[in-house]
Amino acid sequence: MGALNALLAVFPASSLNGVERVVQHQTDELRKATQDFEAIFVAQLLSQMRKAMAPPSSLLGGGREEETFREWMDQEIGKSVARRGGLGIGEAVYRQLLKNAVHFAENVNAKRDAGLLKG
Repeated sequence: MGALNALLAVFPASSLNGVERVVQHQTDELRKATQDFEAIFVAQLLSQMRKAMAPPSSLLGGGREEETFREWMDQEIGKSVARRGGLGIGEAVYRQLLKNAVHFAENVNAKRDAGLLKG
C-alpha cells in the first residue's frame, strides 16, 4: 500500500483519519472508472468485430430491435469481462494513473519540505 501512504503524506497528520478515508474512496472510484473504461472498450471491440464479420444472421428477425439487443449484449459482455479482470487494460490504466498521483504527491511533499509551499 505504498501508493496510498505516499498520497497520504501530502496531508497534515492532524487530519489524516478523514483524509485516509477520502484517499481510499478516491482510489476506489479510480478503480471503478478504469474498470468502466475497459468495459466500454471491450463492448466497442465486440461491436467492431461483429461489423467486420460476414452479414449477420437474423437472430431476432433483424431491424432496429435486433441492433439494439446486440448493442446491449455487447455492453453487458464488456462489463462482465471487465469485472473478471478483462484484458488488463483497466488495471494498466489504474496503475498508471495511481503512479501519476503518487508522483504528484511526492512533488508536493518535496516542495513543502523545501519551503516552497505553505502547510
